[in-house]
Order: sequence, then structure tokens, then C-alpha cells
Amino acid sequence: MYNSLKFSKSLYLKSHSLNPINWYEWKEDILKKAIDEDKMIFLSIGYYSCYWCHVMEQEVFNDKNIAELLNKYFISIKVDKEEMPEIDSYYINCMYLINGYAGYPANFILTPSLKPFLAFTYLPKNQFENLIINAIDLFYSQRQKVYDIADEIVNNISLFFNSKFKTTNLNKQEIESNLEKIDKIFYSNLDIYGGFNDKPKFPPHQILEYLLTRFEKVKSKNIYTMFSLTLDKMMVGGIYDHIDFGFYRYSVDNTWTVPHFEKMLYDNSYLLFLYTKAFALTNNWYYFNVFTEIWEFLKREFLIINNPYESAFISSTSAISYIDKDKFEEGAYYLFNYNEIKSILSSDEISFFKQYYDIETENFYNFHTKYKGTIITKINFEDNYYTYLKLNQIKTKLREYRKSRYQLLKDTKIITSWNLILSLYLIRSYKELNDYLIYSEFIDNELNNNNQLNNTIKEIANKIKEEFKNYSLKIITFILNNLFKDNKLYHVYYDNEVKESNYILLEDYALLLLNLIEIKRILKDHEALKKIKNLENLGNIDLLIIKFKNDILNYFYKNKTLYDNFYFDNLNRNYNNSTNLEALKLINSCTFLDSSISSNLSFFLNSFYYLDKKIFLEVLSNYIELINLYPLSCGSLLYNILLFLFDYNMNYNYRLINNLLFVDNPNYEIKNIKVLKFSLDYKKLSKNCYHIDFNKEKIIKELNLKDENKISLNFDICNDRECYYSKILIYS
Repeated sequence: MYNSLKFSKSLYLKSHSLNPINWYEWKEDILKKAIDEDKMIFLSIGYYSCYWCHVMEQEVFNDKNIAELLNKYFISIKVDKEEMPEIDSYYINCMYLINGYAGYPANFILTPSLKPFLAFTYLPKNQFENLIINAIDLFYSQRQKVYDIADEIVNNISLFFNSKFKTTNLNKQEIESNLEKIDKIFYSNLDIYGGFNDKPKFPPHQILEYLLTRFEKVKSKNIYTMFSLTLDKMMVGGIYDHIDFGFYRYSVDNTWTVPHFEKMLYDNSYLLFLYTKAFALTNNWYYFNVFTEIWEFLKREFLIINNPYESAFISSTSAISYIDKDKFEEGAYYLFNYNEIKSILSSDEISFFKQYYDIETENFYNFHTKYKGTIITKINFEDNYYTYLKLNQIKTKLREYRKSRYQLLKDTKIITSWNLILSLYLIRSYKELNDYLIYSEFIDNELNNNNQLNNTIKEIANKIKEEFKNYSLKIITFILNNLFKDNKLYHVYYDNEVKESNYILLEDYALLLLNLIEIKRILKDHEALKKIKNLENLGNIDLLIIKFKNDILNYFYKNKTLYDNFYFDNLNRNYNNSTNLEALKLINSCTFLDSSISSNLSFFLNSFYYLDKKIFLEVLSNYIELINLYPLSCGSLLYNILLFLFDYNMNYNYRLINNLLFVDNPNYEIKNIKVLKFSLDYKKLSKNCYHIDFNKEKIIKELNLKDENKISLNFDICNDRECYYSKILIYS
């Protein structure tokens, strides 16, 4: 017998539709039902690709005794975290506050007014039943104590997320000093296997983007070590799928070896860009291989809508894999055993493959089910491109063998913000490759000594950068044509229609606005947009930027305070101040700490840096104290600080690689390169590239810079009308 989730479009919610529990979706009338019936709410949040979410559904939520308790004493609500990120964000932060940790499935016991007083992740059936019985007893025998506990939790969460941190004047000298301290904090937290924490390990997308962006203009061995060590260790570990390609969501160990096997669109969007940018800054061709493989993987497994005008990508592939029609295991689709590999490959292929990959170590064991297998990891790098291609032929055989197993499960919903993260980092990756192709011929490094490899890389880079640009434009066009309806930007798209909602999300609006700004900033020439057919909605990009800027200010920015979501009245579409939404408004503080994706605040700031410096400075100045307190959770805000510190603008960017100074707009030229009053000789190699005669030891001696560990390289970037003061910082 089905419950009400039978009618849900969410695959995660629908997977619970045969539970004997009277599950409901999160809706206003259901929230009101809890108040009217004076019942606790059992709130369970998860997502389709989550292994433990499926285990709990099967082992706990199918139990008739547990269902009887929940149906009698609770209103039970299931939430797909990806459909309702604002609900997930609020309650997952409550879980951190209550327990000191969080995970999925995220389960909560709430008062009828939505306030949590218990929080827990996966529990076996007996433990879950005991906890529920104790919660019932506590609620009905000591209700005031329950309300006091819940009020304290909600007040503490509200105090943190609505805190007015001390407003800081944005003094560039002080900010640079703070960033030096933060860089030292990052370096002191750097694990020997990369990353900035122990286990579990999630790819630190936002910190890496900050470090790579900082490395453009701040030459520091420590910064280089932090991003290169992390990228190197991730790309050889089991968190990277060396057969099908793409990164899994996280690893359970500190060596990046054993992943949870779900693959997410947002992770691979960030990492595609991070490896592209790292390649452009270092010419490390192993980074080149990784980002091209990620892109191949995304097109093969995630691309669901693709025509000459529009593209869209699904949200994830699942961690669970069926090994027969009724039984699933974690990661079974991806795991091998050595005997299996011997049946797929020839002895010569095995001998060759084992020089570069560990295919024998049984490094995965599921303590819950006793299931085990081998996660393939990399042990040596290829010494040439021919070897890389030969290894890929072997990988293709293993990939085809995987396809003979039970079909890989996918969550096929299209999420606005996640697709916009991909389009944002595709257009930024396009720019990285475009810049690289301009300056690469002037860089003296080992890569240029291998002409055949260098030419191959340039040929692939030329092709793939155009794909990046075109897919970015097609994703944005899909969003505008299909998810922007009735003057509202919707969050989720299922089966050729949007999922209706009475609220809108800042993360969707801020990301769409930022995409439009980046297209204008990077492509510059509007004629480039016209070359893509049928992009009516990108016809006048300036009008679109103004429109979504005003929407953000009208819906989400009130009295100099930023909010994550905006609720509409179902009848007149105006903001509802009636009491039935008061509880919901509690769940509306702006996300300023990074999680799986960058904070909503950071996307907002990134856009308004280019559109309205007054608002940018007004908002950022309120969070400098927070950034200094929690730098490891504020990588995306640190990125915004770099925009301010180095005066990024819409017209050009610059970077230093070795002794090569590059400005990306040929209409600007570099003049007056100095260290203090000491003028440096330089040679113009092309419209974009300058070689600087920079000898650090000589400069220190000439200027008598005793014990100087930082040198500021100062210069002007000029067009026909004016010059802009610019600098590069070089650390010993």
C-alpha cells in the first residue's frame, strides 16, 4: 500500500512510498496539521544517491512497529535535500550545534512549531525505536523541558546566523596582513595527503579556488604546495574513478582512498575548473588529463538534454548498486576483484596496467554488510602521451565490463543552481584555456621541450575550450527558457516541467546573475553570443543583468540584510506576513559558510563586486571578522576579498608565471614595472605578454632589503584613456 509520496516527482521521496509510515512532503498544510493535532514532527532529510539513506529506508522505515509509533504520535515529513536546500541548510546546522557533527540521512524530532530538540543520522532499527519511544515519553511528560531545549537550540542558531559581526573598514594593507595570517593557518592545517582536515575528507573546492586565484598574483611556495599537494593526492586516490572518470563526493579516510561512491554534478563542476586553472598556472599535463576526463565523464553520464540550442545535466549518480534484483551494496558497480580483472584483460595488459595502477589491493570493506572489493588507485604517472592513450584503451575494456552489471542508478532531476555552477565554471575554464593558448608559447618549461606533446595538448585545448563556451551558453539558455516561468526562477525540473513552489532561492538567482556577468566579462564581444543560434534570452545581456540584479535586491536584500529565500502568498503572490509563515521565516538566514557548494553570500558578493561596489563593500565589511574567525569555512568569501584587494575589473585580468607577465586584454598594455623606486627591464613579447628581467637576489642587494621575505612588483596597466596601478607579491 502506497503512502502520499507515491505522487512525488523526487526519486528519493518516491523510494519511500511503500513504507508503512504515513510520510508527507514538506508543505504548509502539513506543517499546519502538526499544530492543529498538537503532534511532534519527525523530519527526515536525505538524497537519492546517498547509501545510508537507502539502508535506513530498507531496514528501519519499512518496520511496522516503528511505523505504528510514528503514525500515532508524529507527523512524519520526508525532504529531498536537493529540492529544498534552504530547509536542509537550516536543520543540518542545527544538527551540528546539537551533536557536533552531521550527516545523512539527517533525522530530527521537532516541536509542532518546527523547532528541533533531537537530531541523529543513521541508527539501526532497535536504537531508532528506543529513541522514538524516549522522545514520545519526554514530549508528553516534560513538554516544557522539550520546548526549553528547542528554544535554546533555535535561539543559538539564530544568534549565530543573524549575528551582526563587527563592521570592519576595508583597508587593503590590513587585509593583506590578514590574508598572510590565514595562509599560515591553511598551511598549518595542511595534511600530508593534501586537504585541510583529517577524515572524512571532502574536496576543499572553495579553498583551492582561493589559493589558485591568489597564486596568480602572489608567488609563494607555500601557496603552491597547498594546492598542488591536494590536487595531486586527490587525482591518484580512490576518490577519483580511474575507469569511468569523475570524482566521488568524499573519502572516508585521510588518504583519499576509500570513497562514498556517489558522484555529484557540483563536485565535478568545481573540480573540472580547479584542474583546468591549475594546468593553466603550472603547465602540469597530468592536470590537463584530469579535467578532460571529468568533462568526458559529465557528457557521458550526466548530460540529459542536449540540442543545438540548450543543454542540461542531471544531479548525481548513486552510491548504491544492485548485485541482484532485490539486494544492493555500496559501490558494487565500481568495485573489482583481481580474478575478475584477469578474466577481462590479457596477461600483457595486466602486466602493463599494474605498472601504473594498483589493481590487487582489497582496500574496500563494508562493515555493515561484509561486502568487499578493490578500488583502483594510481601508483605511477605516465611518462608520455602514448602511454596515457594505451592505458585508456585498457580502461575502456574495464568500463565496458562495468556496463554488464546492474544499471548504474541516477537521480535525473535538473537543479537550477547546480547546472549554473557547471555553466559558471565552464565559461571560466574556457577563459583559462584561451589565456593559456595565448601565453604558453612564451613559457620556458619542460612541457615546451616536448613539441609533440605540446602540440597535442594545444590541439585538444583548442577544441575543448569551444565546447566549454558553447555548453555554458546552452545551459544558461535552458535555464532561462525552462525554469524561469511567471517571472519566477524555479529550482528543480522534472520530466519536462518545473516543480512548483511558493518560494524562490537566492542561490538560483545569484548564480544566474553571476553567470550573465561572467559571460559579458569573459566574452567581452557581444558578437560571440550571436554566433550561437537561437539564444533569444541572451540577446540583450545587459537588460538581463539589470533585471536579475533588481530581483535580488527586491526579494533577498532587505534593510542591508541578505536572506536565503523569499516566500510568496499562494493567492496574491505578495510577501505574506500572516502567522502561518512565521515559523518558516526562521529558516531564512543567509548562508555565509561554505558547505558542499559555495555560500550564497559569496555568489551575491561576486556579482555585486562588478555591479555595485557600494553594496559589495557594505556587505563584505560585515563579514571580515567572521572570515578571520572561520577561514577554513570561508574559502569563497576569501575569493571575494581577492577581487577587492587586487582591483579586479570587467575589462582585464593579469597574472605572473615564472618571469612572464600576462594581461588578457590586448587593448591594455603594461608600463612602468618597478620594485619600490627600482625600475625593471622588460620586453614586450606580444600584445598580451611581457618578459620581466626579474632577479630577486639582485634586487634585494641593490635596494639593501635586509631580511625581506616579500617583494612587491608594481606596474601600471593602461589603455588609451587611463592607467591602473597594479601589483604582484613575491614571497621568499
